[in-house]
Amino acid sequence: MNPAEKDLYRRYVEGWKRAGPELERIRREELRALGTHPDTDGLAALADIGVRFGTPRTSSGLVEMQKWFMELARRQGLLAPAVGEPPGEYKAGEDP
Repeated sequence: MNPAEKDLYRRYVEGWKRAGPELERIRREELRALGTHPDTDGLAALADIGVRFGTPRTSSGLVEMQKWFMELARRQGLLAPAVGEPPGEYKAGEDP
């Protein structure tokens, strides 16, 4: 590294040392302002409505999503024809 590059890097680091505290002060002011911002109050109210009147999910929806994917694949002809199985309960260790 030549002396000019070394001086450039030194000035870069010094600039960030000066800018860092000021940027942190600005960030904290902006975060404080979010607490009283009308848009966030509306979001909090919507979340509260969801908690009060919504029904909790018993699953993440992945099973339903996979059902949709399988149906889509079937409609597009991407699945082999299904082999029909007689309805009933399967018990391990038993022959059908």
